[in-house]
Amino acid sequence: MNVRRALVYVVAAVAAVSTGVALRQHEQARRHAEAQALVSPGTVGAPAAELRLPDLDGRLQNLRDFRGRVVLVNFWATWCPPCLREIPALRKLRKEYGARGFEVVGVAVDDARSVGEFAREQGIDYPLVIAGPGGSSVMARFGNRHGVLPYSLLVDRDGTVRLAHAGELRPEDLAPLLEELL
Repeated sequence: MNVRRALVYVVAAVAAVSTGVALRQHEQARRHAEAQALVSPGTVGAPAAELRLPDLDGRLQNLRDFRGRVVLVNFWATWCPPCLREIPALRKLRKEYGARGFEVVGVAVDDARSVGEFAREQGIDYPLVIAGPGGSSVMARFGNRHGVLPYSLLVDRDGTVRLAHAGELRPEDLAPLLEELL
């Protein structure tokens, strides 16, 4: 009798854990779909918007200077937890694909001092430009009209947007497209 009761408890526990995992996966999928819905239609397949912003040294950088490379334009901020979780993955992608013509350009929606300190502490080794705390207008030109962070665009060698992604970007989702474009 005790064995049956124990078996019932084990089955109930497994069912509860399975339900919890399924609910978590459903919630993650729902959030991803909501974030994707915030991306303006028509962004993908269009030429990337003009981007001229100062780097950490105050020199103007232009997205056009990266023409001929596949560029991930990543809007982020030092105060954005999903942005910060994404940075190590972006560094890894750049290291893995950089020699084949891939670059990451971080567009900080933050102040230059905070970004500079953070970049030094975290060893960010890809180019950073500063959109400033009011960078929502810059993001809007790139299809992010709701100010979602992080927000990334993958721009091909010809300057055409091939991917617009609102929310945390997973390297395994980006890798197949990078393989195709590189």
